[in-house]
Amino acid sequence: MSAVVPAKVEKTAVCGGSGGRLISKALSAGADIFICGEIGYHPMVSQQDQGLTLLEIGHYPSEKWIIPILAETLREASRNEGWGIAVFEDREPGDPYSQYF
Repeated sequence: MSAVVPAKVEKTAVCGGSGGRLISKALSAGADIFICGEIGYHPMVSQQDQGLTLLEIGHYPSEKWIIPILAETLREASRNEGWGIAVFEDREPGDPYSQYF
């Protein structure tokens, strides 16, 4: 299996965390590349030759970067819309896959 990177990327689909079940949605949306935390072997293999480049960056890193952005977006919406909600971020102190025994 070899990766095919498009010469030009016009549309990118992004998912924090597990995105294997969203491959068909990325294809339907016309994405050239789909970036997510993890895909899984069988979804990765089954989509070969479908015209979509898959980029798996790791479950933890994908959520680590997106959680602060989503939290701030919700805080801003709450302020602007007067929702009066508090938004808390729960981030574990590190990637569990990088801890060795």
